[in-house]
Amino acid sequence: MTAKPPRAVLLDAAPAGQDRYGRNHPLAIPRVSLTVDLIRAFGALKAEEYRVPGAAHREELAAFHDRDYLAALERAQAAGRASAGERERHHPAGCGMRYGPGWTAS
Repeated sequence: MTAKPPRAVLLDAAPAGQDRYGRNHPLAIPRVSLTVDLIRAFGALKAEEYRVPGAAHREELAAFHDRDYLAALERAQAAGRASAGERERHHPAGCGMRYGPGWTAS
């Protein structure tokens, strides 16, 4: 008899206090980390119900972000900073999106 898969899985993008989002990113709200802390403290999840996802691939990011914006982030990552024009047009890191090394899985 095979084991039943978990009914639900919690994906925690910022485990153990890691900050994966800048302070203005929509997912950088304290209630997310506090909720995860409470769930774990009360033992409400089994080990197989808790997962830490890897970095998103470019195509996965493109489902939520404009391709021009992603290209601007790639240029900022390569240069180590965003140009004034790209900051004006796309606001890389202005909304909290990180563009340093490893922001995407390619």
